Amino acid sequence: MVFRVADPVLIACYTARKYPSSLSALAHHIQQPKLLLLTCQFLHFQLQNVDPSNDNILVLPDLSNLPFSIFHSATLTFYAPSDLSGLGGMHSECIRSTPSWRKGQARYDTVFLEKDPEIPGMGGLHVGRVFLFFSFTYDGIKYLCALIQWYTTISDWPDEDTGMWIVQPDFDADGECG
Repeated sequence: MVFRVADPVLIACYTARKYPSSLSALAHHIQQPKLLLLTCQFLHFQLQNVDPSNDNILVLPDLSNLPFSIFHSATLTFYAPSDLSGLGGMHSECIRSTPSWRKGQARYDTVFLEKDPEIPGMGGLHVGRVFLFFSFTYDGIKYLCALIQWYTTISDWPDEDTGMWIVQPDFDADGECG
């Protein structure tokens, strides 16, 4: 899934160290074999504004040896009109995606992206877990990217006992996490 983000996103000031130097090697390192293809599709969408998952698209840019930078966090500033506790409804959230949080376990934060503003509540949102923030420069333009594991709610209502929504990972046609 390719998204355009309307609100400003700031990635961390410092790049993460000890990662491979090419995108194809990074895909192997983080065990995400489709990272290179997804990045190429993302760039194609940015350049052509055409959905790259369409089968008739044959030419994707070669990014296999393109240098990139990894970041373990990003800050998103957004307007939440229903929560006026911030300055006029403005909020800032730090989203983390790091293999070790405070010298302990990994931390991959969950995000919600607006799917349809006409649908209230969870029905109008995408749910995802951020596994990687990275950037690369192509043809003089810097692109900020996030590798996200998408989730789908398993019903149209929250759980009766907990009041929370239950989600499950999305899978592609190959049975891999989408």
